[in-house]
Amino acid sequence: MFYAINKYTGLLVEASKALPPRKGYICPKCFAGCHLRKGLKQKPHFAHDSGRASVNCENYHPTKALSKDSNWSILRHSPRLYVCEEDGLGANSLSWKLMLLIPECPQGTGSVKITQGYHGTVIIPVAHLSRGGQRVNVRPQVNYQIGVNGQVDYNYQKKITGPIPGLSKKFYNLFHYAPTGGRKLHNNQVLLWGRSYYLVWYRSFEPEWWPSSKVLWRRTLNPNCEWYCTIIEFPSEEDYQVRKWAENVLHKRVEKPPATLSLMTPIVIRQFEDESLLIPVVEEAILGITGELGTAIPSELHLQLSSNVISVVKLHGPFPIIVSLGQLPPGRTEIWLPEKPDVALSLCAVEVEQGYHPQGVGFVIEETLLQRQVFAPVYSLLARSLLEDVQQGHNSLVAVTIPRRVSTNFRVRRQSDTLFEELLIEAEYSNNEEVNSLKHKEYEERVQQEIVARLAEYQGKLEINFKNYGKVKLDLNRVLKSKILAFQPHRRRQLEWILSVLQSRNPRNSFLSRQGMKQLQRFLEQIPIDQLNASDRLLINRLLKNNCVPVTLEAHLRAIAKHIRKALIETDINL
Repeated sequence: MFYAINKYTGLLVEASKALPPRKGYICPKCFAGCHLRKGLKQKPHFAHDSGRASVNCENYHPTKALSKDSNWSILRHSPRLYVCEEDGLGANSLSWKLMLLIPECPQGTGSVKITQGYHGTVIIPVAHLSRGGQRVNVRPQVNYQIGVNGQVDYNYQKKITGPIPGLSKKFYNLFHYAPTGGRKLHNNQVLLWGRSYYLVWYRSFEPEWWPSSKVLWRRTLNPNCEWYCTIIEFPSEEDYQVRKWAENVLHKRVEKPPATLSLMTPIVIRQFEDESLLIPVVEEAILGITGELGTAIPSELHLQLSSNVISVVKLHGPFPIIVSLGQLPPGRTEIWLPEKPDVALSLCAVEVEQGYHPQGVGFVIEETLLQRQVFAPVYSLLARSLLEDVQQGHNSLVAVTIPRRVSTNFRVRRQSDTLFEELLIEAEYSNNEEVNSLKHKEYEERVQQEIVARLAEYQGKLEINFKNYGKVKLDLNRVLKSKILAFQPHRRRQLEWILSVLQSRNPRNSFLSRQGMKQLQRFLEQIPIDQLNASDRLLINRLLKNNCVPVTLEAHLRAIAKHIRKALIETDINL
């Protein structure tokens, strides 16, 4: 529709002349909520909010839908094999284990039985599979059998019962590499340059030759029964020797990586073992689509809601592509690229209490100078600054908070190295909640100790990745030996008050001046901005975004600049 009613003014507004906010309009026919859609390649128009339109409204135009099931949906609802690393007996010894994912069961009573568990038969109540799948540690073998007891959905029972293909003794078995376990590749799936994989084979089927370690990095893990496993990493650039080895030995093609999907908002509450993400129901979910150099830009994005209707979203490049999914209804939503069905996301939206904030990864840091503790989420701009202060010895890392079943991946590259050294840390969970709480606390303490140890090295580059919860990158080469500077509390309050005035006032209705800002910038140029306390540095950066301020604030800016000048003369630690 090209016209809608502004619910604040009651006036009819044309889409080409409408202004944000995107929410705040209603349909002139059915009076349901709608929002503005604008883009570089689409004509401005209004669209009904998800699930709010009436089918009888003449302005209602449903999104084009497909009637067939998606490849990704079929894959997610089928049992899958995973490979995951685990610590061996020695300090530098690494083993591997094989896991079978039992997919989620939407409804029913009873249990699912896996007779080939690593330590015997495993029985899982159907109630534990109602929201997400569950992985079971199994023995390496050719086939697996899953049984169902009780009243279980017929379609679900049909998919998981019967022989489940396991490892092949006559061919190589390839798995994606992931810190929390990689999924087995299907037969016609291609390999990608720059990616890592688990290569599993039977004892009598070892590869006759390997490419040079300079082009194909590999690390061998301890054998598991009569099966062997090696981690291989393909080079980022195409290599003739590696390509021929993959075609002749693995019988696989190697192609450029496809686009990747990532959830930008909302923050993930929890990640299930079947790789699906639990999120709160919010007004707008935003998806990001990115790709490496040479990656083909996808033309469509498919969504399947809990009603099993598949919607198509047209995409337009270049990368990165930001897609607003609107308000996702409670339940599961499948998202995938039709050109590459394996590039997918599975979101499970749930209603949460008002004022609830999903738990994320964060750092609890004690500022020595100000004698206070600060909590910095990993996705915030403050986290990197505070960790840099920890590296310089001005602050200390007190604790790290991490949600359950979230692994931590450290990537370190020293000045003399050409490749990153990786370290994966994760907690092992059982069915005992008390034991799980103790293990998770030990896991968080170990991550904290590892971060402190890495920061103490003062060399190389460090990346701490918490998967969907965010990551932080640090350059440990730069060491600042000068004292850290911090504003006095009343000066900090004065800065916060100036920023609040600038946000609340309309600059068009005020007399503006640039003199105070110029004077402040002149004195700040004499102090490296990194010497300032992290929170003060954030305030100063926000203030410097304003080229001019109302004349009523000039006196306050001159007072702050005067104290900075005084600190330069007296070389005092407090500004």
